[in-house]
Amino acid sequence: MICELHTEGLESKLGRTVHDYFVEGYRRTGRTTLRDFSGTAVQSSEDLSAAFQLFVRKGTVTRVEYRCSPCVTLVALCEHVAQHLVGQPVEIVRALKPELLATWHPEVPQSHQNRSSLVIRAVQCAFDQFQKQEPT
Repeated sequence: MICELHTEGLESKLGRTVHDYFVEGYRRTGRTTLRDFSGTAVQSSEDLSAAFQLFVRKGTVTRVEYRCSPCVTLVALCEHVAQHLVGQPVEIVRALKPELLATWHPEVPQSHQNRSSLVIRAVQCAFDQFQKQEPT
């Protein structure tokens, strides 16, 4: 079931490029920084950072917010993941893998593929925070 939900609508997203998602992400996050954000930042070995917050209602992601270092590829990948998660069951976060982002954006050069891992680690950190806050 998760795999079906995870890939649903993928075909329509493949026509959009890193540039498209960067423009949307930049418009959304503007010049805000990680200091202006309450999500827990995850850092890469290249000193890039990303942080996500998941807003969930009745088990469905209703909104995703993020902040990240000013890197075109990183902003684009964060934006794509944020858009993809809205409307999905929150558990879908665990199914996200860096390799999936690479298939969504084959135009990303090999030297920037590590941004995918950073994005996935950051969104999964947000999922972990969500689970800790959820009443048992």
